[in-house]
Amino acid sequence: LGGGQVGRGSPDTQGDRMSQAMIAPFESWTQSPLACFDVESTGPDLTADRIVTAYVATINGSEVAGNHWLLDPGIEISEGATAVHGISTEKARTEGGDYEEGLLGIWTALQLEWGDGFVVATYNGVFDLTMLTYELRRLGHKPGEVGPIFDGLCIDKHYDKFRKGSRKLADVVKHYGVSIGDAHNADADALAAARLAWKMPRVYPELAKLTIPALMELQKRAYREQRESFREYKSRKGETINDFNTDWPVRRAA
Repeated sequence: LGGGQVGRGSPDTQGDRMSQAMIAPFESWTQSPLACFDVESTGPDLTADRIVTAYVATINGSEVAGNHWLLDPGIEISEGATAVHGISTEKARTEGGDYEEGLLGIWTALQLEWGDGFVVATYNGVFDLTMLTYELRRLGHKPGEVGPIFDGLCIDKHYDKFRKGSRKLADVVKHYGVSIGDAHNADADALAAARLAWKMPRVYPELAKLTIPALMELQKRAYREQRESFREYKSRKGETINDFNTDWPVRRAA
């Protein structure tokens, strides 16, 4: 139920560990080792809902070494969320691990990846990372900075912005010809994000040329442009967006 490497540090002491990573500033980000991360939650609200399951794994060719968490969030899991990921409130309460301990384990696992020079693949990572850091802060912890990530949703929208159709993970992996397995399972979604991180720089050669700092800056800028474009689209329809925010990869308001 818990992650296996939580004893190697804590979020409060490892917040700047990623700065120790031996990341060559002029090399392509694709030269860095790859990890992946995903969470499933009690619902879609970044600051009111909580994490139910999470998965962090390192990728070494066909070998995957991962940690999976099932947590008791201490609140009801919405019916809609249960329909997505299959975890009921009863299951989380009876089988889930301690919530705070689990969050610390998840963050520590991520810090270890970044500290060892990994790029962490996500899909809509702003959701996962904002919820995780917000929850840690709510419980009195200081999670520190987020390290290098690859956000498949942000990159897909940037390089193929006019493609019609769904941008849900299950549909996007199909578009790029990679597999997902059991969609909306944190393990499967994280691994699918990693497969996108491998495939997309082969589809878009200019993406493969970016350094890690350039990749992060591109995603930050692209996410802001995407959100502003979506707001303009809604405005033309006479609609507004509640809690509009362009921060990436973590919403500062959280």
